[in-house]
Amino acid sequence: MVVEDVPLYSTWDLETPKLPRRSHLYSLQPGGLGTARVESLTSYLSRLAEAHQVAVGALIRYEITPWFLIYSQSPRLSRADAWQVSWAIWQRNPKLLQETTATAWLAASQPVKRIVHALETLTLRQDLACLTLLPWRPLFSLTHAFHTEPFWCPMCYQEWRESGAIYTEPLMWSLEGVNVCPQHHCYLQLWCLYCRHPQPFLRLSARLGYCSNCGAWLGRSVEPTVFRPEDLKKKRWLFWCADAIGELLAFTPSLQLAPSDQFPQRRRKPQLTAFLKRCYKLGISCIEGLNLLSGSVDGVQLCLPGFESIK
Repeated sequence: MVVEDVPLYSTWDLETPKLPRRSHLYSLQPGGLGTARVESLTSYLSRLAEAHQVAVGALIRYEITPWFLIYSQSPRLSRADAWQVSWAIWQRNPKLLQETTATAWLAASQPVKRIVHALETLTLRQDLACLTLLPWRPLFSLTHAFHTEPFWCPMCYQEWRESGAIYTEPLMWSLEGVNVCPQHHCYLQLWCLYCRHPQPFLRLSARLGYCSNCGAWLGRSVEPTVFRPEDLKKKRWLFWCADAIGELLAFTPSLQLAPSDQFPQRRRKPQLTAFLKRCYKLGISCIEGLNLLSGSVDGVQLCLPGFESIK
């Protein structure tokens, strides 16, 4: 046989392909990340549970709580001992992490930090802290930062339904300074129009956009709120405050990436509402206010007139 007539075959690549690490839970992309309408962690949990076709309470009980308990143990314990202690606590307290308040899931606290750590371990994401107020912890005193009961914009829900968009609950709806929707120029809603029942921040069983009590749809078409002439000053403040908080939320991923020493520890951090009021009074944006809080602008150390006395 002539050598030229022998068929040639390409060589086989026997190297084992490198597969990306698999997450235990779906690695859902957070809605609105890096924008004013970034969703809250409770909203993300609801969508994650729906993607896995389980109730939110079951997802928390059987997936998140064990890792939360592990991260709550002393680092001096061996991994085996930590799991044993966590298992005992998990069996004794079936309602652990079943709180439905904003403080339990969205605050800048150590328990929320451990919840985020557990959820990031399960989803292999690294941006879930931006769905809470954890990145704001070095900047503000965040006591009384949340509404006592959740608000929502019925027009936002209605638009998402008509456009086929994914329903979310923006983090800004949970914050005390936000009482209006800057997009639709209407007041946020507090009660279900059908049963007059408020909603929980964390929905253990109900779907986003639906009443947790009667199951009614929470969206509807509404007209922009008309303010009386004597209330125009109040209107300017309400919408400026909502826009400013949205600006802070959009800036939050940058805070995550900022060096830890960029915002030095202050003996007294300003309350979020007091900070916003001072920015409004000085006629500056909240981002400019953050530069003042950091103590420097363009590398120049500043004396902070107007901010040094914020409480």
